[in-house]
Amino acid sequence: MCQGQLPQPDELKEGINKVIIHRLPDDAWLSSPEGDFPERAIEQIEFRSSKIARIEDGFFSRLSGPNRLRKLTFQGVTSSAALDAKTLAGLGSSLNELKVVGKVDVDLNAVGNLSALTELALLNANASPMPEGFLASLPMLRVLEVVNSNLSTLPWSSLIQWANEDRTRGLRISNMVVDCDCRALVLAEQDPALFTR
Repeated sequence: MCQGQLPQPDELKEGINKVIIHRLPDDAWLSSPEGDFPERAIEQIEFRSSKIARIEDGFFSRLSGPNRLRKLTFQGVTSSAALDAKTLAGLGSSLNELKVVGKVDVDLNAVGNLSALTELALLNANASPMPEGFLASLPMLRVLEVVNSNLSTLPWSSLIQWANEDRTRGLRISNMVVDCDCRALVLAEQDPALFTR
């Protein structure tokens, strides 16, 4: 666990597969040092209780190692930087879980390029509109949670179709003011445990 600072290359020794970064200074910039990182295979990166001002393009991929990162979590984080195509670069074929709990901007078009994603949780997040075809672009997605986020519309027909697929393990949409398609109510009646509004 790194408290108040980012890990240095020499701290990311072989065998370390999880990094927790806690209480970064206000308006922290996430950038990698110019020095070479040792061989690394970091599979999980978690940020807790931090205010992030900027995220360098490809930062997560460089910190974890190419196509290594499986789980990225922001817990109690606020950010004026966004999780977009540039910051998520290099994670398309490796990232399985993305969890954002806090006021972080999330570009769902960029998230749609994370083809290995199995779980997506957006709680109190500032998400861009969910594009049509979003769920189809995530062929391995099993769990989707969208809670108290700023989405005002959702692609209901796609959500209903996705929720009825065998791969789906959970869909939670709650504490949001969204325009609801009444067909979603049929889904809720079919399997209340799967769908929460």
